[in-house]
Amino acid sequence: MRGKIILTLILILVLSLPLTGALCKSNQNQNPSNPVTLKVWLILQDKKSFDNIVAGYRSQNPNVNFEFVEKNEDQATYEKELVDAIAAKNGPDIALIREDWVAKHYDKLVSLPETKDKNQETMVKEFKDTFVQAVSEKMIYDNKIYAIPVKMDTLALYYNVNQFTEARLYHAPKDWNEFVYDVKLLTKRDQYGNLTQSAVAMGTTDNVEHSQDILYTIMIQNGTKMISDDHKSATFNTSITKASGEVFYPGTNAIDFYYSFANPAKETYTWNKTMPNSIRAFADGKVSMIFDYGYRQDEIYNLAPTIHFQVAPMPQIKDTTNPATYPYFWAFGVTNNSSHSTDAWNFIKYLSQTSNSVKKDKTKEAYKSMTEGVSLFQGQPYIARTFYKSREPEQVDSIFQTAIRNVVNGQPLQAALDSASASVTTILQTKG
Repeated sequence: MRGKIILTLILILVLSLPLTGALCKSNQNQNPSNPVTLKVWLILQDKKSFDNIVAGYRSQNPNVNFEFVEKNEDQATYEKELVDAIAAKNGPDIALIREDWVAKHYDKLVSLPETKDKNQETMVKEFKDTFVQAVSEKMIYDNKIYAIPVKMDTLALYYNVNQFTEARLYHAPKDWNEFVYDVKLLTKRDQYGNLTQSAVAMGTTDNVEHSQDILYTIMIQNGTKMISDDHKSATFNTSITKASGEVFYPGTNAIDFYYSFANPAKETYTWNKTMPNSIRAFADGKVSMIFDYGYRQDEIYNLAPTIHFQVAPMPQIKDTTNPATYPYFWAFGVTNNSSHSTDAWNFIKYLSQTSNSVKKDKTKEAYKSMTEGVSLFQGQPYIARTFYKSREPEQVDSIFQTAIRNVVNGQPLQAALDSASASVTTILQTKG
């Protein structure tokens, strides 16, 4: 159900928003007598949520009809079926593409076409000016726009309100200093020193959902340069020199901090690889905090209907001027199987006009007044940051999971990152 309910609600409500924006202005069909049917593949969405949107679009383009197809919710299955269908020349006109698949499959997509008024360079500039940074980081490849999202989810902090109150903590930690302080108060041990209540599911990988995304966030917050500018090599294991002359390894420092919550030698030790899955542990009250995306809320309530939890913004480095969290989103793209790519792009532009949740100016406004709950998922897209994960993003995720696993099993921090960097560099140089 990843993201399904949140994105469905957005799509139901979008027509109430004004249709503005130079970049995404949709043109009426130039041949109203020529019928067109656009096939749209969906994942994690209900096609009924598009009824009002289609009605509004067809009022301007009466000859354009739609066939929405709900596909298997397993992402690997969906991706394979989409790739196979495109190869067989039987793919849809429009498909939802996960944000880190654009670089992987851009050669199967049709980029946003130039108009008589705007060339690619102008369109890309307007795109970057309109959408939040994470959208530009993922939707543009080879200086062309390949997909447009209407919603973005972001990594946030879930916390058990009752356990916080019991520990005399009355708000979520805003920075990592507060976070460490809270961890020490929330962790409980028996008389033999064994953990009886964990403060946070953090430090391992196999029983922590999105462990690599949590690590990415800490690395990016810490100023780690993840990939070289030419996308040819991984750089997250390298050093930087501070203004003071100190040599600093931001990536190594980040994984050290992440692992410290599963390191028995640290005073922040509160989690280990024998613990249950982080979501299950949180629902059962065995851990006070987890990091996850907004879509996870309904799953937690289904597991534990009476649990009292809140969702707070992602903690940041104290007094930082570069706040960051990690994004997750899907975007609509046009496949190269489409015989009606102009009509398909017109519909995607119409969709993008109606959503403010990924627009830079709207999210900036929301971020300034951001609070817990729904509000943070409206504001955090403004500080969402990501990086180029090659044309094999799942392999990169797996490499980082292996690095965490190796550290937990005793490998030195720098050695684990050096090995991971070499593996990612090999992917970048062989597959792009």
